[in-house]
Amino acid sequence: MPVCEMCGEDSLKAKRVFVDKALLMLCQNCAKFGKDAQGSGQAVPQATGPVASPREASRGIDLSFGRGPDRTPKDGLDDGTAVTLVDDFYKRISLARNSLGWTQEELGKRLNEKKSVITAIESGKTRPDEKLRKKLERTLNIKLMKKVSETLVHKGASAKAYTIGDVLKEDK
Repeated sequence: MPVCEMCGEDSLKAKRVFVDKALLMLCQNCAKFGKDAQGSGQAVPQATGPVASPREASRGIDLSFGRGPDRTPKDGLDDGTAVTLVDDFYKRISLARNSLGWTQEELGKRLNEKKSVITAIESGKTRPDEKLRKKLERTLNIKLMKKVSETLVHKGASAKAYTIGDVLKEDK
C-alpha cells in the first residue's frame, strides 16, 4: 500500500503531485499542497533514484553522487561499504603524534597546516576534512575511518514511516 511521503499515512488513493519542483506520492489530504503531476502537462519521470529537475537534466547535472558502474563510492571503501570517521579520532591523532615524539607545531609543519588546526582537531572541536584526514592517516600511520554497520528498523504496529512532514516539524 502506498505511503504518503508528506504525512506518512497509508493511502489507497495516493497520487503523484509536484510540490515546488519535487515529485511526491501524496494522499488526498496532502495533494492539495501541490499540482497534480498527471494534469500538469509535464512528463512524469519514473523515479528510480534522485530525480533531476528539467533545468538540471538539460544541463547534464549528475545526481549519482559519485556512484555508478564506472565510479567507486566517495564515502565508502572499494567494495561499496559505507564508512565514517571514528568517534575518538582526536584521541588517536594525539596518541600517534605523541608516540612519535612530535609537537602539534611539528605535525602541522609536516602536514602543511597551522598549529591551531592541529590543536582544534586534537581537542575534538573540529573534524578533519577528507584531504586532511588522508594526510593524517598517511603521516601518523593510523586509521581514522570505520565501516558503518546497517541498523535494521522493524516496523511495529504503531510505527510510521519518516516523512517530509516529520522533518518540517523538527525544524520548528
